[in-house]
Amino acid sequence: MRAAEFLIEVSLENLARTPVKGGLTLGQAVAQKVAMETGREVEELDAIELLSTADPTGTNSFVKWLARVYLGKEGGFKLPEDADQIKQDLTKFAKLAKQKKLKPEHTDINRLKTLNDLYDALESYSEEEVVSKGEVKKKIKSEGVDFIIDDPKFAVVHTKTHEANCYYGAGTKWCTAAKDSSGYFDQYTKEGPLYTILDNSGAKPRKFQFHYESDQFLNERDQEVSKKDIQQLSQNPGWAKFLNMMIEKHYAQYFD
Repeated sequence: MRAAEFLIEVSLENLARTPVKGGLTLGQAVAQKVAMETGREVEELDAIELLSTADPTGTNSFVKWLARVYLGKEGGFKLPEDADQIKQDLTKFAKLAKQKKLKPEHTDINRLKTLNDLYDALESYSEEEVVSKGEVKKKIKSEGVDFIIDDPKFAVVHTKTHEANCYYGAGTKWCTAAKDSSGYFDQYTKEGPLYTILDNSGAKPRKFQFHYESDQFLNERDQEVSKKDIQQLSQNPGWAKFLNMMIEKHYAQYFD
């Protein structure tokens, strides 16, 4: 089954009536094995529907493959207890297929004869390949950041995870945004919050990193901000708002 076939809904009734070896239909063969393993008699269509609970596509596209694996000598799974785990693995496979990231030897799932073949195939892909950019962005926004100021032209982001700092620090020279190591990010954030300032008000988007505890305020080239940088930032009302927030946070005792 190839990626395009995800869009074609497969009839469970037709699958149940599909002839297989031994003069049985696919539904009969699956029903017999379910009865043998569980001691519970099931109807042919019910048996195929039980297999479909492990198919994440919503179009039953994996059910025929699941039946072949289930009935094989190395089936290696039981119904219904293994359905949820198999569904998770097939979800990864389907994502890779839709994103056209599958290697040539994996594009047709029918080449994978057993669950172990599926597991081996999935292990050859990194988690970054499985998860889409949109999902990564959604996860970062929901778990890794607090927007201190959120405006299309000027935003201040408190990056709480290394992953989020790499995302918002992309294209900069900051050591805290180095993807291969979280050491510097961990070091700075142990002392206090790390803020990324996103200035989209000028002709060219700018990024700045502010860390009060280490007295560092850097532009995207990892250089101390210049007077020109400050002049640009000062054109944004959000900049004054952020400064007031920092004054209130760190110097409130002097204004009592």
